[in-house]
Amino acid sequence: MSELFLAVLNMSLTASYVILFVMIVRLLLKKAPKVISYVLWSVVAFRLIIPFSFESMFSLIPRNTNAVPIPHDIIYQQSPQINSGIEVVDSFVSQSLPAPTVEASVNPLQIYMEIGAYIWILGIMVLLIYSLVSVLQLKRQLKSAQLIKKNIYEAKNLKTPFVLGLINPKIYLPVGLSKEEQNYILIHEQTHIHRKDHIIKTLAFLIVSIHWFNPLVWIAFILMSTDMELSCDERVLKVMNEDIKKPYANSLLSLATGRHILNGSPLAFGEGNVKGRIKNVLNYKKPRFWIILFSIIIVAAIGIGLAANPKSSASFNGSSYRVKEILYQASIYSFSYTLDTAPQYSISSDYKLYSKQITDEDWILHGELYPFEISREELYTLFNSPSDNVRKAINKMKLIYRADKDDDIKTFNLVMKLKDGNVLLAVGYDNVEFRHIRWLFSLEKISNFNDEDAGINSTDKYIDYDDQIINFAREFINRDIAHYELSPEVKIIDSKITRLELIETFDNLAEAPIDVYALEYRLLPEDLSKVVMAGGMEIDEDGWLKETSSMGSPLLVVSRNSASAEFIGTLWTVGVKENGGLEPSIKELLKVKDENEIAKFVEENLAIIMSSPKQASNPYAYIQAHQEEYENIKKLGGEKALQYMLSQFESGNAEGLRGHIMMQLCKELLGVRNNVTDETLTPQEWYDALSIRQEVKLPDFEYDGSDPIEKLVYATET
Repeated sequence: MSELFLAVLNMSLTASYVILFVMIVRLLLKKAPKVISYVLWSVVAFRLIIPFSFESMFSLIPRNTNAVPIPHDIIYQQSPQINSGIEVVDSFVSQSLPAPTVEASVNPLQIYMEIGAYIWILGIMVLLIYSLVSVLQLKRQLKSAQLIKKNIYEAKNLKTPFVLGLINPKIYLPVGLSKEEQNYILIHEQTHIHRKDHIIKTLAFLIVSIHWFNPLVWIAFILMSTDMELSCDERVLKVMNEDIKKPYANSLLSLATGRHILNGSPLAFGEGNVKGRIKNVLNYKKPRFWIILFSIIIVAAIGIGLAANPKSSASFNGSSYRVKEILYQASIYSFSYTLDTAPQYSISSDYKLYSKQITDEDWILHGELYPFEISREELYTLFNSPSDNVRKAINKMKLIYRADKDDDIKTFNLVMKLKDGNVLLAVGYDNVEFRHIRWLFSLEKISNFNDEDAGINSTDKYIDYDDQIINFAREFINRDIAHYELSPEVKIIDSKITRLELIETFDNLAEAPIDVYALEYRLLPEDLSKVVMAGGMEIDEDGWLKETSSMGSPLLVVSRNSASAEFIGTLWTVGVKENGGLEPSIKELLKVKDENEIAKFVEENLAIIMSSPKQASNPYAYIQAHQEEYENIKKLGGEKALQYMLSQFESGNAEGLRGHIMMQLCKELLGVRNNVTDETLTPQEWYDALSIRQEVKLPDFEYDGSDPIEKLVYATET
């Protein structure tokens, strides 16, 4: 409910600009035909009921106006704020908004918005019920009305004529009108019907009912109704002749009630503003052609300008950018950019983000841009102590897009459009252990970007291998920094890599070559005395912490595939020595990694199988409901999945439903190797019975015959 209310609020605020503009234009076109200003109110209706628009350089909406003045995540912001584009209003309102408190279970602004939404709905209901009751009372009064001809009726208890009905509208006249007065009135009312004014006014009242809280909308409704009547009067004079101005004005005077009727009934004649209507009739002169033509052109231009949103000064696609200002660099890294060394960025016509180092010729793909939902407060948390300049820049954010790079460290890029047309780009890492932004750049457009000119084809190039290795090293260092800073007294203020060297390559340990890198680095604590020096830790001559520990120095193990890299894990020099060298240590690391992946795969599929049906107690019902996941474990996991599940039985982690499902899986994977025939045993009893049987290994045998079928049989059996 609150989301719908926010959407209506945003439309109402934007429409307020349009209403004020139309009111000014209405005064400037005082001598123009009133139908011109009457038509302009349709733009107001468009802004009040359509939640979206188009962008145009000819927009008459203020350039600094946000399309969504009240952000949809405002109830979740720690410092709620609106962005209407009027700084004075934004500042005053934002300071008045309640911020969430730690001790509160619900954001107070969320409560206010919910209350406001219910009050809004209540207001709509009151207006609609009032309008419905008014129409029903009016119909009851008209039961005695006499039909004159076609859709024209006379009623004794009427003082003013009007049109009633939407599909088959009827004209109701007071009794006792002269033939001349009746003629004028019928032409007026028939003009309303011909122009569908009776429908327009009803729809207008429904719009007012939705935006009842906005006083400008009520004013717009009254002025629109006035312009409707004035334009209709002018139409009568045009059809009948200007000579009837005086008798027509007398009819207005004698029949007008002097009251505004705002109940949504399409009452089209005699509603208030009698003085203005009479004055307009008496002063009416048939407008010249050039005035009409000029008015139409002006109204068309104004209508388009008010219906369109201001065009963003920065266009994303098909543009190249350079770094204009470096707003932020994470202090934990020793490597930093300057304006002379910062990369260039480009966005292709299909919204793909690329970068290029100053010294390189090739563009590197960072991924495809997509709209990204994140509040300003959430964005602040990705910075380590964001400066006032960072906050000021982010506060101007209008739109945000994200691109995810295809790498193991989960690099992401955030491209932000600001309300002033500028563009920001943030580079960060989305690792669970250390999610943060490393750089924030302010960009400046330098040229258009063409995919073909840049030499980009279907084989998009990602970050090169050496850079990936550097990123692996930096992520390792970041985790070490986080480990140190678990102590609240320790603060690491700087870091640097002193050695990152390929020491050995293995081509036969896995499908892809395995590279081993020696990593040495230094960490600078704010206060060295706060760091607890454990065994093996060392300090260099400048007071920097070395990478060493009781386990020695780290070795990064990486799998290399073409120009991409996959981080396998970390070895330590002491452990490598104790394990007999690099090769056996890497084999063990690969085994552990493989086992971990198999375990994760089996457990994920088991969790799905056990998720439903909740009401069933038979394990076969769960298997039947998730046959795909069950087969995945059998086919994709195979023997490795079997060994993992048997290890779960061995460790006593196979109880209940999970145990029954794993037992059935193991039986099918074992096949003839399952020598337990008792079907009444529990899962653990089944495993115990299986484990006491000694596995009989057939002696090695090589068939030396010539029959290919026998050779295959012997090979299979052994």
